Amino acid sequence: MKMKAIFANLQSHFLELLLLLGLCASLISRADDNPFVIPVNYPATQIASLETYRGHYLTAIYANGSVSGLANSSDQIHLRQIQFMDENILISGDTVHLPLEKVRWTGIWKPNLLILVVHEQPHFTWKNVDGDQPTFPANAHTTTNTKAIAVSTVSVHALEALVDRQGVAQYQFNLSLPINNLQILGSP
Repeated sequence: MKMKAIFANLQSHFLELLLLLGLCASLISRADDNPFVIPVNYPATQIASLETYRGHYLTAIYANGSVSGLANSSDQIHLRQIQFMDENILISGDTVHLPLEKVRWTGIWKPNLLILVVHEQPHFTWKNVDGDQPTFPANAHTTTNTKAIAVSTVSVHALEALVDRQGVAQYQFNLSLPINNLQILGSP
């Protein structure tokens, strides 16, 4: 009688047990052994209206953060975690093409912003105005250069809405006024 009750109980929870075993097996079989890694795809992006910045560099920062106001000033942007930086893109004309990026989200904050920074020197490192340093990916190149000429930001949600039939987001560098010698974190 006891055996029959145990067997009936096991049958009623069989599907739940099967799902749990499948989940455990998939977590164990992951190559990176990190069950908290989630892939995030950013669309290929065509950035226009960059002609006035010809000869300068563009760094695209895919990150999680918050933005206040129009976000055409770095003191209105606070980044918590940087997932990926596509840096040292030389601006040679009016448009720059960013390829499709497949980023591995490994933090507690989901990436929600694409920050576009125009700067004079190769390599750029973001620092928040309040002195708080965002976390960077392990393979990120950091430098002492935090001086930007212009900053533009777009939410990942808005960027996805700009994707055309060819799968490319069409984005206008929407800086209302150039930020001359903008210094992020008040660097000298």
